[in-house]
Amino acid sequence: MALADDPAEQALIERAVRLARDLQHSAVALQTPQEQRQQAELDRMIQLPRDKATRSSARPWIERVEAGNDLVRGLRFADAERVAPTLAAAAARVGLYIAADSVLGIGRIELLHYLREQSLCIDYHRYGNLGMRAEEVRSSVG
Repeated sequence: MALADDPAEQALIERAVRLARDLQHSAVALQTPQEQRQQAELDRMIQLPRDKATRSSARPWIERVEAGNDLVRGLRFADAERVAPTLAAAAARVGLYIAADSVLGIGRIELLHYLREQSLCIDYHRYGNLGMRAEEVRSSVG
Protein backbone atom coordinates (compact mmCIF):
# COMPACT_ATOMS: atom_id res chain seq x y z
CA MET A 1 0.00 0.00 0.00
CA ALA A 2 1.39 3.36 -1.01
CA LEU A 3 1.51 6.00 1.70
CA ALA A 4 2.66 8.77 -0.62
CA ASP A 5 1.86 9.79 -4.20
CA ASP A 6 5.45 10.72 -5.04
CA PRO A 7 7.63 7.61 -5.70
CA ALA A 8 10.67 9.27 -4.09
CA GLU A 9 8.65 10.06 -0.95
CA GLN A 10 7.24 6.50 -0.92
CA ALA A 11 10.79 5.10 -1.16
CA LEU A 12 11.85 7.32 1.75
CA ILE A 13 8.93 6.09 3.86
CA GLU A 14 9.76 2.45 3.09
CA ARG A 15 13.41 3.06 3.98
CA ALA A 16 12.38 4.66 7.30
CA VAL A 17 10.15 1.67 8.11
CA ARG A 18 13.01 -0.76 7.35
CA LEU A 19 15.38 1.30 9.50
CA ALA A 20 12.89 1.35 12.40
CA ARG A 21 12.48 -2.45 12.13
CA ASP A 22 16.27 -2.94 12.13
CA LEU A 23 16.66 -0.64 15.15
CA GLN A 24 14.01 -2.57 17.03
CA HIS A 25 15.81 -5.86 16.35
CA SER A 26 19.12 -4.32 17.50
CA ALA A 27 17.52 -2.98 20.70
CA VAL A 28 16.09 -6.41 21.52
CA ALA A 29 19.55 -7.95 21.13
CA LEU A 30 20.95 -5.51 23.72
CA GLN A 31 18.35 -6.23 26.42
CA THR A 32 19.44 -7.66 29.76
CA PRO A 33 17.81 -10.93 30.92
CA GLN A 34 15.57 -8.95 33.30
CA GLU A 35 14.49 -6.61 30.50
CA GLN A 36 13.78 -9.64 28.29
CA ARG A 37 11.51 -11.13 31.00
CA GLN A 38 9.73 -7.81 31.43
CA GLN A 39 9.29 -7.46 27.66
CA ALA A 40 7.92 -11.02 27.43
CA GLU A 41 5.40 -10.19 30.18
CA LEU A 42 4.37 -6.99 28.38
CA ASP A 43 4.05 -8.83 25.07
CA ARG A 44 1.90 -11.47 26.75
CA MET A 45 -0.35 -8.78 28.22
CA ILE A 46 -0.75 -7.10 24.84
CA GLN A 47 -1.61 -10.39 23.15
CA LEU A 48 -4.20 -11.28 25.79
CA PRO A 49 -6.52 -8.26 26.15
CA ARG A 50 -8.33 -9.85 29.09
CA ASP A 51 -5.13 -9.34 31.14
CA LYS A 52 -5.07 -5.57 30.70
CA ALA A 53 -7.42 -4.90 33.59
CA THR A 54 -8.50 -7.64 35.92
CA ARG A 55 -10.31 -8.13 39.16
CA SER A 56 -8.86 -10.69 41.50
CA SER A 57 -8.52 -11.44 45.15
CA ALA A 58 -5.58 -10.08 47.08
CA ARG A 59 -4.10 -13.55 47.76
CA PRO A 60 -2.34 -14.07 44.36
CA TRP A 61 -0.87 -10.57 44.54
CA ILE A 62 0.33 -11.09 48.11
CA GLU A 63 2.07 -14.29 46.98
CA ARG A 64 3.75 -12.48 44.07
CA VAL A 65 4.85 -9.61 46.31
CA GLU A 66 6.21 -11.90 49.01
CA ALA A 67 8.01 -14.08 46.43
CA GLY A 68 9.96 -11.02 45.31
CA ASN A 69 8.72 -11.21 41.72
CA ASP A 70 10.95 -8.74 39.86
CA LEU A 71 8.15 -7.93 37.42
CA VAL A 72 6.09 -6.40 40.24
CA ARG A 73 7.70 -3.03 41.03
CA GLY A 74 4.57 -1.31 42.21
CA LEU A 75 0.81 -1.65 42.30
CA ARG A 76 -1.78 0.83 41.03
CA PHE A 77 -5.24 1.08 42.52
CA ALA A 78 -7.91 3.57 41.46
CA ASP A 79 -8.89 4.23 45.08
CA ALA A 80 -7.32 3.69 48.51
CA GLU A 81 -10.40 1.80 49.69
CA ARG A 82 -9.67 -0.92 47.10
CA VAL A 83 -6.32 -1.87 48.66
CA ALA A 84 -6.73 -4.93 50.86
CA PRO A 85 -5.07 -4.39 54.26
CA THR A 86 -3.26 -7.74 53.93
CA LEU A 87 -1.83 -6.69 50.56
CA ALA A 88 -0.77 -3.31 51.94
CA ALA A 89 0.99 -5.05 54.84
CA ALA A 90 2.80 -7.48 52.48
CA ALA A 91 3.90 -4.59 50.26
CA ALA A 92 5.16 -2.65 53.29
CA ARG A 93 7.24 -5.65 54.43
CA VAL A 94 9.16 -5.75 51.12
CA GLY A 95 9.13 -2.00 50.40
CA LEU A 96 6.80 -2.15 47.39
CA TYR A 97 5.16 1.09 46.28
CA ILE A 98 1.36 1.18 46.13
CA ALA A 99 -0.24 4.10 44.31
CA ALA A 100 -3.80 4.40 45.58
CA ASP A 101 -4.77 7.93 44.56
CA SER A 102 -7.47 8.71 42.03
CA VAL A 103 -6.29 8.11 38.48
CA LEU A 104 -5.52 11.41 36.76
CA GLY A 105 -6.28 12.29 33.15
CA ILE A 106 -3.05 14.28 32.91
CA GLY A 107 -0.47 11.75 31.75
CA ARG A 108 2.60 13.74 32.82
CA ILE A 109 1.41 13.73 36.42
CA GLU A 110 -0.09 10.22 36.42
CA LEU A 111 3.13 8.71 35.06
CA LEU A 112 5.08 10.05 38.06
CA HIS A 113 3.73 7.00 39.91
CA TYR A 114 5.74 4.79 37.57
CA LEU A 115 8.97 6.81 37.44
CA ARG A 116 12.00 5.40 39.22
CA GLU A 117 14.69 7.99 39.77
CA GLN A 118 18.04 7.64 41.48
CA SER A 119 20.65 10.24 42.16
CA LEU A 120 24.20 9.57 43.29
CA CYS A 121 26.69 12.19 44.45
CA ILE A 122 30.16 11.61 45.84
CA ASP A 123 31.50 14.89 47.17
CA TYR A 124 34.01 16.23 49.65
CA HIS A 125 32.64 19.10 51.70
CA ARG A 126 34.65 21.67 53.58
CA TYR A 127 32.80 21.13 56.87
CA GLY A 128 31.29 17.70 56.27
CA ASN A 129 31.77 14.29 57.83
CA LEU A 130 33.81 12.14 55.44
CA GLY A 131 32.53 8.93 56.99
CA MET A 132 34.23 5.87 55.49
CA ARG A 133 36.47 8.10 53.36
CA ALA A 134 38.09 9.72 56.39
CA GLU A 135 40.93 7.16 56.35
CA GLU A 136 41.79 7.63 52.66
CA VAL A 137 45.34 8.72 51.85
CA ARG A 138 45.39 12.29 50.56
CA SER A 139 48.12 14.40 49.05
CA SER A 140 49.38 17.28 51.13
CA VAL A 141 47.97 20.72 50.52
CA GLY A 142 50.35 23.56 49.89
